Amino acid sequence: MIAVGNAARKIAVLGLWAFVIAVFALVALVTGLLMALSSLVGPWWATAIVAGGLVLLALGAVLKARTHWRRIKQRLFIDGEAK
Repeated sequence: MIAVGNAARKIAVLGLWAFVIAVFALVALVTGLLMALSSLVGPWWATAIVAGGLVLLALGAVLKARTHWRRIKQRLFIDGEAK
């Protein structure tokens, strides 16, 4: 049983490291995009373009999550009562 606990801990730690590295990669991608766009349209417009794109991506994710939430809620509850 201890081996299973150790394996689960290793999986959790490696998963956390993968998440942290992915976040760093996204920050580097956004920074590179800002640098590339700033030479074309200027730093303020580049910031506005990148921030606007990120806001649109976040809005899309929120709308998709809301759709899934409503679908789950509809399947779990009928007329206000749990199935």
